[in-house]
Amino acid sequence: MQQHSLPLDKLVPEYRHKIWFIRKYFLDRIKVSLRIADIKDKEVILDVGCGEAVLLKEINKMKKNIDYFGVDINENIRSLSLYYRGEFRVCNIQNGLPFQNECFDVVFALDVLEHINNIEKVLKEVFRVLKSQGRFVVCGPTESMWYKFCRFLIKGTFSSKHGPSSGEHVFSIYDIFKKIEELGLFIKKKTLHLPSFLPKNFAGVLITLYVKK
Repeated sequence: MQQHSLPLDKLVPEYRHKIWFIRKYFLDRIKVSLRIADIKDKEVILDVGCGEAVLLKEINKMKKNIDYFGVDINENIRSLSLYYRGEFRVCNIQNGLPFQNECFDVVFALDVLEHINNIEKVLKEVFRVLKSQGRFVVCGPTESMWYKFCRFLIKGTFSSKHGPSSGEHVFSIYDIFKKIEELGLFIKKKTLHLPSFLPKNFAGVLITLYVKK
């Protein structure tokens, strides 16, 4: 079954994994991303590659008064509007974002850019829809030995091309950082890593806050 029609609970099955540490590891990505973003009341948020809207669920727990928009290639996100406060739009982000210029305070791209071939187009679109001094939070895989070990626990393979879950990785987070730096559209402000008990060079994912120039 193709990614655009998978049931939402199958997109990132790690949130329901039988190993508690895997569940916590994936949810911690969301929590750390929200912490580094420092969302304020009445801000407008875009979640690129929103999936089943785990990010929105965590924002709702924070009781923040925000406007949330989620986009994803998966057509099943239409059903999310029945359950959560937010607006969901189906789109292929490589073809552009269906929003006007400078309308978001924060854009999240969590575990999504590594799957995108035309990453430059997506980054330029994020720049376009962000307000002046808007924040851009990026989370992605390091492809370290720790990350590949966790992938083996989850998928039974060290390769992103095979097994269940969210598809092949075209880039690592370091490749993504390089692309962002080359474009010169954002200023890097802060980077955190997970698991936090590992040295940064061995961590599985990096989460970085950028600000629009």
